[in-house]
Amino acid sequence: MPLLDETSPQFFIAGKKPVNALVGLDDQGMQYARKQAADWVLIERVPGEYVDDPLKNVLSPEFDNPNRYQIAASNPVPRSGWWFTPAKANSRRYFKEGDVFPDFPNNDYGHVFWQWSPDQTHPHL
Repeated sequence: MPLLDETSPQFFIAGKKPVNALVGLDDQGMQYARKQAADWVLIERVPGEYVDDPLKNVLSPEFDNPNRYQIAASNPVPRSGWWFTPAKANSRRYFKEGDVFPDFPNNDYGHVFWQWSPDQTHPHL
């Protein structure tokens, strides 16, 4: 952690020297305002209170965030629920895990990708 005001923790790769600290925010509040030399303090993790690889679940194929699903047509459904495709109007429908997503060849949209619907409730008539 840099010993400067207006900074935040940063990750470093073992064996690499720490770089300048990223300090402050720009006018839009989106990026750091400047880089500045700093003294650094190692914040050690408490055993059993962290994962060895914090990106493991994000990068693994088993990452189970259905909001990120975009599955090409003709592939099996990875999870039961309501799905839709932008390639066809009013396409939202319920699929069971293991079903195969249909394709709509010759549509005006292009390739058909099925997306997990944020609304998992049954439609009301």
